[in-house]
Amino acid sequence: MADLALLLLTLLWGTTFHFVKGVLEVASPGVFLAARFGVAAGVLAAAWLVRRDRPGAGFLRDGTFLGLFMLAGFVLQTIGLRHTTPARSGFLTGLSVLVVPFVARFALRRRVPDQQPGHPARHQRQQRAQRARQRAGEYALYQQPHGNR
Repeated sequence: MADLALLLLTLLWGTTFHFVKGVLEVASPGVFLAARFGVAAGVLAAAWLVRRDRPGAGFLRDGTFLGLFMLAGFVLQTIGLRHTTPARSGFLTGLSVLVVPFVARFALRRRVPDQQPGHPARHQRQQRAQRARQRAGEYALYQQPHGNR
């Protein structure tokens, strides 16, 4: 069931690039992003009214800092989508997920846990485990009596 949910979510995520490309045919990136994030801000404001959480001391400062990076990413991605195909834009966006551990390692000087996707040690472990399973299967095949092959 989880695999089906992941497949459905990936399908929905991928179709958004085609949808945005269509919207950009009739609207500018600025108008589209203002409408998109205006709706999101309204939904978050309604959720805040229901919950009434008190933000911490650095909430506004940290939120503004991260929000500016997110804004830059969305603006660049949306402008780029005007000049390329939705498939290429989605591929580059998905590929950026693999870049995050390297940014954390070299720009932030943090050790990246080897359980994270894209980590070379994780990939090597997975390959070794797969080869071991293959060898175990071959070994089991040769251990069967000759009449059962």
